[in-house]
Amino acid sequence: MRLSILDTGKGIPEEKRAEVFEPFNRLGAEKGQIEGTGVGLAIAKRLTEAMGGRIDFDSHEDQGSIFWIEFPLIDAPVELMQLSARPSAPVEIPPCRLLQVDNRPTVINRLKSMLSGFSQVQHLVAADAVEAIFAARTQCPDVVLFDSSVPGMSATDMAQILKEDPLTECIRFVAIGECSGEECDAALPEGFELVQLSQVLQKCAPATAESVGPGDKVTQN
Repeated sequence: MRLSILDTGKGIPEEKRAEVFEPFNRLGAEKGQIEGTGVGLAIAKRLTEAMGGRIDFDSHEDQGSIFWIEFPLIDAPVELMQLSARPSAPVEIPPCRLLQVDNRPTVINRLKSMLSGFSQVQHLVAADAVEAIFAARTQCPDVVLFDSSVPGMSATDMAQILKEDPLTECIRFVAIGECSGEECDAALPEGFELVQLSQVLQKCAPATAESVGPGDKVTQN
């Protein structure tokens, strides 16, 4: 069972990642106006691990962080196993054609399941960089989700290729993981949640599209 906590703060620099769970280390925040001692995450880590769980996070500067704790489910009640993983608040996803570039079936199936309630999103898949370029030129997606772990090409190089091609220059490029180039329109952390995807798609999908919730019908003129 995983409990995720998402914020939209200033994020945590990669070079300070190893310091996050150190007691009394506030990563420079002690110079700001927000009070604190820097022991909250250290205590959370010790309690989580003492109960056989795991705590970790993903973060991007100027975008925010998502922390989570995980616990193995052993003899869990049926009622708990049937709980929905979707957030209780409605999530809006705009109509769009989404090209996911990833070669891991588990990751592809996770996004497919995440989008199962949003019939207005067409989910396309490419397994590598070459297939992604071909799909972008022939299937005209609105947004490309490119995982930085895909071998053969970096996210920055892929974004630049698409931006320099007249056939694909209007496609918005979202990097999963790291993307240091300005060609990337947005970034998502590994293991992103539906709320984060919704925020990025609302930013990157065609401006004429209206946000639609799960179960709503989309009509085309």
